[in-house]
Amino acid sequence: MAQNNPYTVSPLGPNTLAIGTVTTLAPGAQATASVTGSAPNQTLNLGIPQGAVGPGENVFIGATSGSAGTFGAVPAPQAGDQGKYIRGDSTWQTLTASAVGLGNVANSAQVPIADYTAAGDILIATGAGAVTRLGVGSSSQIIGVSAGAPAWITPDHTTVGLGNVTNDAQVKLSTFTAAADIIYATGAGAVTRLGIGSTDQALLVEGGVPAWTSLTPSKVGLGNVSNQAQVPLADYSATGDILIATGSAAVTNLAVGTSSQILGVSSSSPAWITPTASTVGLGNVTNDKQAKDASLGAASGIATLNGSSLVVQNCANMNASLDTDGTMAANSDTHVPSQKAVVTYVAANASKSAGATLFQYYIGGN
Repeated sequence: MAQNNPYTVSPLGPNTLAIGTVTTLAPGAQATASVTGSAPNQTLNLGIPQGAVGPGENVFIGATSGSAGTFGAVPAPQAGDQGKYIRGDSTWQTLTASAVGLGNVANSAQVPIADYTAAGDILIATGAGAVTRLGVGSSSQIIGVSAGAPAWITPDHTTVGLGNVTNDAQVKLSTFTAAADIIYATGAGAVTRLGIGSTDQALLVEGGVPAWTSLTPSKVGLGNVSNQAQVPLADYSATGDILIATGSAAVTNLAVGTSSQILGVSSSSPAWITPTASTVGLGNVTNDKQAKDASLGAASGIATLNGSSLVVQNCANMNASLDTDGTMAANSDTHVPSQKAVVTYVAANASKSAGATLFQYYIGGN
């Protein structure tokens, strides 16, 4: 007797059913099942509700800034939470760059590591979102700019901003061994170190080379100047002032005198004085016109008194002033009477003088 079989056998053969995704659903949710694909190869996807926390089981409690969390069952993720993660505060959170410590990293296209094809490669941007590979340069080259793009170049002194520096040996910094050292040349391409001198020394040339030397007046061109206190220029307060010593290392200011005064001595100190005949050693000379020696013996000679007698000194032109008038009527200071004029004048006036006889005897003897 044949049996009634409700199922039919597929002409494709036995069906293969594979387990696909298994999703945990919230507690109390309706379980789900779905089959995808076509026979004989199909996939079974399941949604299984999370079981409720049983008696005595712990529930996962998240930590806070002030308290620690507790161990236990985590809360079930909701639909759409498949890309989230469970955070320490027991909440499901979206995974972000900041969450993994990359908050400063932009979500932009990255350079594939495959763009580097050899050791030392450098990727150079050629525009927005575009790069090119720059192979490593040769030994001693540096990255510079050529035609507006980075390039390996061989540097020279101009490249590094030292166009005025020649490629010559330089003085090593190690040549300086102490503070204030000086390096000076001892010949072509040779130097030596000169240590700092002592206080009050100066850098002079000794034996053709620099040397720290103690200064002396001779060293600075003042060999004839003694090491004595000098008079400050400020002691002169006006034009014509003279500084006069008042004692050892002490001076006073003497202001300029007046016109025609000379510098003399008054009360044992220099002073401006008005000169007199005595001042200049001519105390016996009166302020009258004097006869010059050069005038004596000339044609216009001068008669002078020598002792008690009248002496004519080389007056070759005496006749021009010799007066023979016995009356002496001219009564002049410039005429000289002759002997005869004198005798005539005395004789005429002898009776008028009580001393006539004596006068006659004096001038003539009778």
